[in-house]
Amino acid sequence: MKPLDWGKHFLWPITVTSTIGVSRRMRSSATAARVRSIILSLALLVTPSGLKVEAQLAITEVMADAATTYKGQAVLAGPDFWELTNFGDFDIDLSDYRFRDAGDCCDDLEPIFDGVTIHRKESIVCVRLVGTPNETIQRFRTWWGIDRLPPDLQIITYPRSFGFDLLQDEAQLWKKAEQGFSMVDHVAFGESRRGVTFTSDPITGAFWVWSRLDSASVATTYASIADDFGSPGRAPEPVSLSIVTQPRGLEVCLGYGVSVSVEAQGLPRPHYQWFHGDAPVPGATEATLSLPVLDVADAGEYRVEVSNGLQTKLSEPALITMRTQPQPPVVQVPPSDRRVTFGQPATFSVEVCAYPAARFQWSKGENRDPIIGATSAQLTVRPESPTSGEIYSVEISNELGTTSVSAKLFAGPKPALRITEAMALSSTNWVGALHADWWELTNFDTNSVDLFGYRWDDSAAPTLTGGATVTNHVVMEPGESVIFVEAMTREAFVRWWGAQNLPENLQVITYLANGLSDQGESITVWNDSAVEKSDLICQVDFTDAISGISFWFDPEVAFSGLPSVVGEGGAFEASEGGDIGSPGRISNPPEKIHLSVTYANPALGLAWAAIPNATYEIQSCENITHPVWKLIQRLKPTSTRATWSDTTGRLPDARFYRVSRL
Repeated sequence: MKPLDWGKHFLWPITVTSTIGVSRRMRSSATAARVRSIILSLALLVTPSGLKVEAQLAITEVMADAATTYKGQAVLAGPDFWELTNFGDFDIDLSDYRFRDAGDCCDDLEPIFDGVTIHRKESIVCVRLVGTPNETIQRFRTWWGIDRLPPDLQIITYPRSFGFDLLQDEAQLWKKAEQGFSMVDHVAFGESRRGVTFTSDPITGAFWVWSRLDSASVATTYASIADDFGSPGRAPEPVSLSIVTQPRGLEVCLGYGVSVSVEAQGLPRPHYQWFHGDAPVPGATEATLSLPVLDVADAGEYRVEVSNGLQTKLSEPALITMRTQPQPPVVQVPPSDRRVTFGQPATFSVEVCAYPAARFQWSKGENRDPIIGATSAQLTVRPESPTSGEIYSVEISNELGTTSVSAKLFAGPKPALRITEAMALSSTNWVGALHADWWELTNFDTNSVDLFGYRWDDSAAPTLTGGATVTNHVVMEPGESVIFVEAMTREAFVRWWGAQNLPENLQVITYLANGLSDQGESITVWNDSAVEKSDLICQVDFTDAISGISFWFDPEVAFSGLPSVVGEGGAFEASEGGDIGSPGRISNPPEKIHLSVTYANPALGLAWAAIPNATYEIQSCENITHPVWKLIQRLKPTSTRATWSDTTGRLPDARFYRVSRL
């Protein structure tokens, strides 16, 4: 029995025939309407390729940076919000759905959609909490104007912890699956434009364009009490599904990996399912199909079915052929040296082209002692003791030849890195260029540390993949502090705090997204080889931020931040805006430096116990009751005792000195 093709949604004829017969007899009754609804629901849920009902959902608008003015007058900015649209012909119960911004989903998230149904062709708005849910909803309606919103608009609130970053972020919709959660839709966007929402391109359906008042595809309007414009509750028209770039075939080596991609567009956004011949490839539901290790059986035609709940398109075939000319093993990518801390996994891998298939045998040490069972192209070990350049080798062979390559393993204790300061809310006293969030990482180790590959997350529920990664080789010397700052260059950061107040060679790492919340935050740092979120390097927490005042963290005993105070622990006022902090200085809490003084007219000498090659700053003032400290000199002692002489000539009646380590 063949299924009946009903717009790519299949029902068996016996079911359709009997149900349609009943509906005809009851055409004028409410029962008939319910039966027709059942038919449509069944038609949607059963498809040849597993198309799911949630494919018709799409995130269609995001407000990340609301206006702070209305007709030239200052107003309180409205909260972040995003819009979810059901483009299909079927209602969807959202109880099993979850929302979050950039990061991993999702077990710890509140089910904000409990009891919520999004109806066919409906758009609902989800608003970040400001006060109670009822207060938030009322504020949103007042903000945009009751007469400018759909009369039956559903407004859902979500936790304040999920605030959109002004420079780069995502909005993600997830659904409970048999195991964990599956992604339904997500949109990424870059730097926001104050008072303008993000929406979709009316031609391609792609996200990250700004709303326009002259848009013909959606009823864009100004807000009622602010200079914002957007279209909350009124979604754009669907965009026809199309395949822009077809997947391309290629020839590959046996045992080698390959990736095949397709480019599609439409709104709702495309969902993907790849096929090898007529069989779906398990888990292959992205625009790119990755096949990590190819066997002869993996050769053949690959297609991708692209669907969005409204339409389905099938791509042209991409032919993957296997290189079967006989040849001895040739190493394409050798294993690389690995550096890990005790207990972390170190994985070596090698990529080889050979036919017949290559065989592998890993060995350890200069004598190449075979490792039992290590006979694949990849080897993972977990060192539990110090290792300095231990050799791991792999012999690769087939019937036509043999070759070998090696790499080294270095393992040691975790570096003594500590987060020593953070600023989540800069001062509003400055009207010039942007001042942004920043935090400070300090090396208390006796060895230098390269931060390349280190990761960090600013979430209360941190994840290894939800944050940022250091992509440059930033080497921290012992006693050095490095600044992480959001979307500011080093030059702009130095102007903000004043070059005269900062270490001369202060290193500044710029990041996007991951903005620190002024409502309280957690910062977690992992090294490049961590595979579990509990295997962290350091972590701190702080509560509600104070405008223009950084938090400092005691590296030995304190995990929660304390507000910085001018004159304590090296804290000072920034050159722009008067913010208070001590970026680049590691003397929070105050380091006790005991000065000894000698005087031989007209010179005055200072001496103190010092750390070799550390930078010390000498300041003086002439009135300790109302001190105005002036920088005299910076110096780097080469021994454990530092000395300095004031040879400026005749001294006043009183002069006071202080020394701090930067």
